[in-house]
Amino acid sequence: MTSPRNALFADHPLDLPTIDIARGIRSGQFSAEAIVTESIHRAKTVNSTLNAFAVISEEQAIASARTADRAMSEGKSVGPLHGVPFAAKDLTPTKGDLTTLGSWTSGDWVPQETALCVRRLQEAGAILIGKTTTPEFAYASFTRSPRWGATRNPWDPERTPGGSSGGSAVAVATGVVPFAEGTDMGGSVRIPAAFCGVVGLKPSLGRIPMTILPSVFDNISHFGPLARTIGDAIAFVDIASGPSDEDIMSLPLTFSKEKALEGRLEGKRFAFSMDLGYYQVQPEVEAVISETIATMRDFGAVVDEVPMHWTRAVNDQWFDVWCVFMSSFLETGWQAMNTTWIQSWSR
Repeated sequence: MTSPRNALFADHPLDLPTIDIARGIRSGQFSAEAIVTESIHRAKTVNSTLNAFAVISEEQAIASARTADRAMSEGKSVGPLHGVPFAAKDLTPTKGDLTTLGSWTSGDWVPQETALCVRRLQEAGAILIGKTTTPEFAYASFTRSPRWGATRNPWDPERTPGGSSGGSAVAVATGVVPFAEGTDMGGSVRIPAAFCGVVGLKPSLGRIPMTILPSVFDNISHFGPLARTIGDAIAFVDIASGPSDEDIMSLPLTFSKEKALEGRLEGKRFAFSMDLGYYQVQPEVEAVISETIATMRDFGAVVDEVPMHWTRAVNDQWFDVWCVFMSSFLETGWQAMNTTWIQSWSR
């Protein structure tokens, strides 16, 4: 099947791996402005049919690209993601950008600070081209909000791209950006990654500091990448990870992109359950999973099937936890929440 990107757009340097895009800009093979201009063009094209963006920051992104090119011409030191376009979720505050969480209750909030995860990407030279759609308060596994409507799956517009980071997954799957920022509580990166055929990762707790929630002790919500390839996801995590005083639970451990890129499965142990004890799994899904497990074993991984004795009660209990969390999160109101975030960033 032809990928959504190949069906929509001709080959372009934007389609190179993240590190090669940055390397090409640094070497003068192509300009940041050319890359970002193509990214904006694709964002507009995709948005007209799939509704993946709440905001496309055309003027701001082009200005940043020209600044990036000027830095190269002046021989300035630049970061490892210099000129690489990316997108961020409408849940995540970014300075100067309308940020709505998919809700009308947010008004027209324009944050005065940028979340640490996105800030680190920008400090490494990446250029934010827009904010991607999310269900209201990121509280759904499909992407449809009262403010922005339904986001469509790039493989089949009649279907959902999943959620809650659905807009980010669509932006990556259609070639708008090589990676996009997402957040994940109960699958909000992993579900749209699976639905849209891209790489999605919920990193370990504390790997990427989580700084956008009122409580510094939240251990459910993680930042994570939606990416075209494993290499693009590694490029994201390499820059976004690392300890910070802004998150008391952030890990002091250094992320090793070299080890991540090795990708060796030999000797590594995995456990899996096909149905978690109670789900009905479609035959074609079961076949793909079985094929994947066989491939992992061929590469030396030890994969054991673990019997699960869960019931539907697991879903119900998770929903109760989620409802309490979200109720507490929203009860403070937007004014208190914004103040909390700003105070957190100012430390």
